[in-house]
Amino acid sequence: MNRNRIAALVAGVLAAGLVPGIAVMAADASASSFPTATVHPVPSTCPDLAPIRLAADHWIAGHGSFGDSTWFNSLFIKGDIEAYRMTGSAKYLTYATGWANHNKWLLPRNAPNYDGPEASQEYTDLYELDPAHPAKDIADSVAYLKRQTARVQGGKVNDLSYVDAVRLGAMSDFARLGVPMKQPTWIAAMAKMFAWTEGHIYDKKASLWWRDSRWAGTTTHWSRGNGWIVIALTDTIAALPAGDPNRAHYISLLNAMFAKLKATQQAGGYWTADVDHPASFPAPESSGTSFFTYGL
Repeated sequence: MNRNRIAALVAGVLAAGLVPGIAVMAADASASSFPTATVHPVPSTCPDLAPIRLAADHWIAGHGSFGDSTWFNSLFIKGDIEAYRMTGSAKYLTYATGWANHNKWLLPRNAPNYDGPEASQEYTDLYELDPAHPAKDIADSVAYLKRQTARVQGGKVNDLSYVDAVRLGAMSDFARLGVPMKQPTWIAAMAKMFAWTEGHIYDKKASLWWRDSRWAGTTTHWSRGNGWIVIALTDTIAALPAGDPNRAHYISLLNAMFAKLKATQQAGGYWTADVDHPASFPAPESSGTSFFTYGL
């Protein structure tokens, strides 16, 4: 199944006005004192809940057997967790937790490039929602952060060389786990990787991102690709303390992106696949639209 179809399935859950369900953790929190994320469901009469429930229920009904922890399944679980936050319906949390247990809270071992670490962020979501905060829930995620930090410290800063990898490489977890666990080296590693990516595939003139270096210099900026950046930065900003040296820059990047995206939003409220050239692919692009909505 290709990325367009998977992202479209996730879109129904992430869209409809969702805000990021991120627990902003104090900088002095320890690994044993993570705050438990609180859930504040919106009123049951909210019309936005209907498509959220429809998408989540449809997926669950068609996936009685839990999928693996590769990025496309992990991203549905992200939407499923957000459906729980919005509706308060325990069945969504139960399904997400069942998926994590099925995968033993492990990242996939054979995912290509940096598509695999996405699951780390969903495990962190579930970890924050569980008052017990079992250490096993984030053990593999922590191991990944340590490995990646070591790579950066060894001079390898260009691993996130394509736009998807900024999100799928678990950018936000370097902050979401690094802050409460008092691991500034993780946050520094994240910042170095992101800075390299920004320097190579961010189009300053357009305030949008190219998919990878092959597209650099063109006017093609894919909606979904820019959506990966939006969701990654949104979650990262929420986790970083106000005094972080890069937080203001990340906010500035998002503001610049949304100024451009406001001008390219279509009359129906959606964005097309190629942000700057809507006539090339005039149909609504659900994944990019949902990711932009998440950031808003």
